[in-house]
Amino acid sequence: MENNSVMAEFANHTPEELVAEILRLKDELKKSDSNYKNAGKAFDMEKDKLKNIFEAIQDGIYIVNRECDIEYVNPVLEKQFGPYQGHKCYAYFHGRDEVCPWCKNEDVHAGKTVQWEWTSAAGTTFDLLDTPLKNQDGTISKLELFRDISDRKKIEDELKKSHDDLADRTQELSTTLDHLKKTQNQLVDSEKMASLGRLVAGFAHELNTPIGVAIGSASMLQRKAKQVSVLMDQEEVDVDELLATLKSIDKGSVLILSNLERAANLVTSFKRTAVDQTSDEARVFHVHQVLNDTINTLSNRFKKTDIVIQMDCPDNIKVKSLPGALDQIITNLLMNSFTHGFNEGQNAGIIQINIQLLDGEQLHLEYSDNGKGIASENLEKIFEPFFTTHRAHGGSGLGMYICYNLVTTQLHGTLTCESIVSEGVVFKIDYPIEIQK
Repeated sequence: MENNSVMAEFANHTPEELVAEILRLKDELKKSDSNYKNAGKAFDMEKDKLKNIFEAIQDGIYIVNRECDIEYVNPVLEKQFGPYQGHKCYAYFHGRDEVCPWCKNEDVHAGKTVQWEWTSAAGTTFDLLDTPLKNQDGTISKLELFRDISDRKKIEDELKKSHDDLADRTQELSTTLDHLKKTQNQLVDSEKMASLGRLVAGFAHELNTPIGVAIGSASMLQRKAKQVSVLMDQEEVDVDELLATLKSIDKGSVLILSNLERAANLVTSFKRTAVDQTSDEARVFHVHQVLNDTINTLSNRFKKTDIVIQMDCPDNIKVKSLPGALDQIITNLLMNSFTHGFNEGQNAGIIQINIQLLDGEQLHLEYSDNGKGIASENLEKIFEPFFTTHRAHGGSGLGMYICYNLVTTQLHGTLTCESIVSEGVVFKIDYPIEIQK
């Protein structure tokens, strides 16, 4: 019972605290020896208490003298290494025939406490605390406390391995992420070029009409000119026929001129749009003109549909910003409405683009359509790269992602989306600009 109470008292002590208590008790024992020479019973009681402490401690303890003779080993240590009587410490612990360096540790024999780690031949790792003990004859013995830290070392090794594995995995993920970013940038660039390609195709299709009309009218003029020549060669000119031919020539000239002017305007719009989309440089421009050019270059996609594009933008808003970014954002929003909101233009509807200046330093653009809208579960994903509900029909999932990147990274603004299924969608864009007079 006494042993149990001692065990309970010292169970949670640190090695340093245990050694300090042992040294304190040893001092007590010395005092008892000097002060109570005639009181052997009190001396024996202190001695028994010290022994009980040694035997109750859950860590191993042994005492060795200067000659490496083991003077005491507690039961915990004896259970691990066997009987100690008649053994030198270097033979008992290390199986050696000669003194090892630690047995003659000069720090300990100089009166210093030393802490170190040691792994036995059986693979058990100990945290050792070597403390000098001064004997009555002036010699120094060494008290060594063994604390088994094998489990802790195992956990530390596992943690280190996990840390190393995590570091390797992190490096792999970092490399993969870099590769994905590079691939993503390539895909975004490809999508930009594809967008420009669609712009060129639409422009060519749109330009074909006025040029075709102009060519047809020029051919008709050529025929009428020959008719005039024939009439003039006749002895008697039919005045009515001549006037009718000249009137047809005049109409043909007007038709050629108007269609060539339309073609010239289309070329000008396309040139501005194409240059802006391939340039990242800021320039001064009229917002109304850029929006109008963008709508004109895409008009062939909408002209055979019942989709009406309405724009409310003051003519006098002149800013210094990135027209290419604005053009590409509007292009992607228009094509998103065409493809998703109105099912490839099969449904009738209205697209509204409104522009306002806020505090003279912020451009506010609100884009809306009254198409089929976006489901709530998809609304928070529309700006993610490669997210599309139209993949089976060739959708890349990069249109809205490019819009978001253009607004946030190039224009340094914000882009939000609101939608109700069957009622349409609203995109709100705000970004800083420089107003030009």
